[in-house]
Amino acid sequence: MSAPLSDFIKEEQRKGVKGVEIHLRLLLRLGESALLRIRVFS
Repeated sequence: MSAPLSDFIKEEQRKGVKGVEIHLRLLLRLGESALLRIRVFS
């Protein structure tokens, strides 16, 4: 996926809010796992 994130989000908005919602949930989950990793290693 070489397309910029903003282009991806615009594409999702064209599909509908549902796609953006799923994408935001994915980002949240990634953020949570990153925070957990930081906590474990610190």
